[in-house]
Amino acid sequence: MNTIGSTASRTLHRIASALFLACVASCGARVNLGDSSQPPAPDPDASPDPAAPPTTLYQFNQNLFACYDIAVDDSYVYLSTGEPGGLSVHRCRKTDCAGTMKRVVGPLCNGCGYEKIVVAGNFLGLMHNASSGPVSVGHIDACTRPDCGDVRQVVGGLPTIGDVAFDDNRFYWHLSPDGSFYQCSFPTCSEGPRVFATGVPALRSFAANADWIYWVNPGVAVSRKRKDGSAPVEDVILGPVLGRVPHGGAGVPPEGLTVGTLAVDGSWIYGLSSRAPDADAGTGCEPSRSPCFVVRWPDAIGGAAEVILHEDTGINFRGLGALRVFQGEVVYSSDQAHTCDADACSATRRAIGQADPDRMASDRDYLYWCSRTMPGMYDTLQRVARVRR
Repeated sequence: MNTIGSTASRTLHRIASALFLACVASCGARVNLGDSSQPPAPDPDASPDPAAPPTTLYQFNQNLFACYDIAVDDSYVYLSTGEPGGLSVHRCRKTDCAGTMKRVVGPLCNGCGYEKIVVAGNFLGLMHNASSGPVSVGHIDACTRPDCGDVRQVVGGLPTIGDVAFDDNRFYWHLSPDGSFYQCSFPTCSEGPRVFATGVPALRSFAANADWIYWVNPGVAVSRKRKDGSAPVEDVILGPVLGRVPHGGAGVPPEGLTVGTLAVDGSWIYGLSSRAPDADAGTGCEPSRSPCFVVRWPDAIGGAAEVILHEDTGINFRGLGALRVFQGEVVYSSDQAHTCDADACSATRRAIGQADPDRMASDRDYLYWCSRTMPGMYDTLQRVARVRR
């Protein structure tokens, strides 16, 4: 099993990578770079043990030097990438990533890459914000998996896109200049963009599940709206139980928590907070260690809050950073990235190194991510077996 920490393994990997690149240069037509016609092979490095260390699938290098976002389907890992000729999208087979890495979109111009890629039904959804002089212009694209030979613009000519969420047949996005959410069918948007919600000038956090779009604005309660539009926007109170106040009121009530980072997963709402839901307003994390709580609420009004994690220890602890939740597995960052089963976080918590939760994807069995690196160092694509499956 090829895992991090073996000097011999890394040396062999560098030699193999050099031979592979030389072969591509001299006989590229005879090298299979992930052709979708090839059936998946057994994966010898796919350890099912969550206690095993992360496995390195691909080491980025001077020829493919950056990873901006990641998505996965049953067979492939998709990456928004940077290379000397411009920005691009690559994919590789999960079973042999280094040997099947293949460009499927691009090369695009420098500054023309995709900040977000998402598997949506049979397609990839792609989001791009491009700078054109003083005006920031965005567009949202689609292409058919796995070969992406038909990449096309779905909506374009947009001002700054705050974020986007994709369903199998619909997508939702926020535009910062006019403070509105929009929606359209995916992957064609044949009917044209439609306003979904207004009055959201400063988007702090944005999340979606099967039924709801959630967002956080500075100084106001968490807001949400049903995707089907069957009810107006409502503001929820993240207190000892999930409450509700009229939309557009005076802001977060005293009994509610303020969360800067929000995630939703199934029927649960998760947030990073500086105090527990039932604590006095003046108590909670030390200022230099804030936020230090991961809390969740059922999405039904009246559901009781649960503190998943109170992390306020460790010499390097400086507060919780990013928060993601993948089918019940919580991922958060402090001095490094950690994961746990949301139903038993303290008992299942583990460290996974310098994984970047903002560049992470999941299938049924594994978490995949691009590592956080020091300036001047190349990213690493890694995976580890999920704690919760």
